Amino acid sequence: MDRRAYLGVLATGGLGAVAGCSEIAESIADATLKDVNVSSGVEDPIRIAVTVANPGGETVFDRSASFESGGGMEQYEDVWEMTGDHAVDASVAGSTEGDGTPRAASSVSETVSIPNRDAALIVGYETDGFEIEISDERS
Repeated sequence: MDRRAYLGVLATGGLGAVAGCSEIAESIADATLKDVNVSSGVEDPIRIAVTVANPGGETVFDRSASFESGGGMEQYEDVWEMTGDHAVDASVAGSTEGDGTPRAASSVSETVSIPNRDAALIVGYETDGFEIEISDERS
């Protein structure tokens, strides 16, 4: 999926139907994408852990991004060593919902196809869960 199509999903339904989506859409719209882009669309402080393994099963990315109130996006470069299917595991931990109730830990595991070394992985988290997309367009 290219960047314009992903932004269209955000605006017309996908993540666009939930509160906080404007932070993800705005942070992606205003940024040049990098290899891995981790974004939070929730208002509360949160930590998102992302691990990516290449087609050979070797871990090529293993980081946690912490977001303060209001969400945001963290970006990472120099991840893709090869094209092909990559395993992506993402999880969110800690924090509380806006009303003070503990946030349930949430996780997702997906296989994504990296078509070229210029591809961008977008891992977005909203109150209703994760959205993982590949963009073959960086600007």
